[in-house]
Amino acid sequence: MDELRNVWKEVNNYTFSKEDKIIDELYKNNIDKFQTVKSIITSEIEYNKILKNKLETPFVLKLSDDSDRINAYNKELKVYNEAFVSNVKDLYNYDNSLQNELNNMKDDLISKVDSALPEVNNKNLIAANNDSSNN
Repeated sequence: MDELRNVWKEVNNYTFSKEDKIIDELYKNNIDKFQTVKSIITSEIEYNKILKNKLETPFVLKLSDDSDRINAYNKELKVYNEAFVSNVKDLYNYDNSLQNELNNMKDDLISKVDSALPEVNNKNLIAANNDSSNN
């Protein structure tokens, strides 16, 4: 019982410092990614103004290929997407030894209770029989 009490005391004193660090990294990554997306949108607004001007000139034959620009944007965002995936994997694969220990203790406690129940039931039956025979 002291072992179970100590585990719950440890659970109560747990600070979540590792999780807080991951959350802070995710928050910073999100802010940086948002700034990059804002920059991309601003660039696109400027690019569309240039395209609009080209369309208004009478001799436009072909607009430029956009694939290089899109690839550059994807490259800028890749850093943030990879950092996000890495942090999510850290949260998902977090070493949960305390939870495993609690589960093992729970299973052990249930096993002990289950094995003691027949003995308690037998004692209750004997006591009930003794009471009825004494009357």
